[in-house]
Amino acid sequence: MAEAIGYNLAFECLQVHQKAFDLTEARATESISSLDLHNSQSRKLQQLIAAFTHAKKNKEDADFSKDDEMRETIQQIYKFAPEIFGHYESSKDSCDPGIYVFKLEDIDTFLTLLDSRVKDQVTEINQITMNINHEFEQRIQFTESAQKTLDMQTRHAESILGKTRS
Repeated sequence: MAEAIGYNLAFECLQVHQKAFDLTEARATESISSLDLHNSQSRKLQQLIAAFTHAKKNKEDADFSKDDEMRETIQQIYKFAPEIFGHYESSKDSCDPGIYVFKLEDIDTFLTLLDSRVKDQVTEINQITMNINHEFEQRIQFTESAQKTLDMQTRHAESILGKTRS
């Protein structure tokens, strides 16, 4: 009877470790997806910063009205950071070319707002990366603990077998 109880306890312990491992794996996967999204958003912000910097260097307005790629980039940035575009109102038609023209005198303001948002993104990316590392460390701990439980159960079973053979 003691062998059956020991076996059941070890089996139950391994099941708990498996559930904990699965939950940790799910959180790590979710964090990795979030990291991918934040990295994509950062690339969009950097792309717009580069375009504004180029326009500022050439001392000209940033006119993206005929640039489909930049218009798409601006629309995507607006979805996750609408505060950057004070003049970009949701009531305006996104096909209106006028909303994709930024005056030279406004570019510094936009660059400051974009830079601030990039810094926020970097902070969020660092936090997500720390979370991912923590989840992976927990996975390792659960795996090691499960291995120790399995080793103890194996030694226990070998002990019982040794006693029954003698």
